[in-house]
Amino acid sequence: MGVYSEDLRTRVVAAVKAGRGSYRELGELSELDKNTIGVWVKLERETGGVSPQKCGRKA
Repeated sequence: MGVYSEDLRTRVVAAVKAGRGSYRELGELSELDKNTIGVWVKLERETGGVSPQKCGRKA
């Protein structure tokens, strides 16, 4: 699985915040898993943005 674009993440999180549907409904429309949307909403709430986070450990 690749990294989703920041534009897609922003649009989906904005739709959730605007009340345009549940995680499941929006996931079906955008072909995403509801858990992925939940992670993005949590990330936006905690960091103020939806940019992909770096993976792995620090050297």
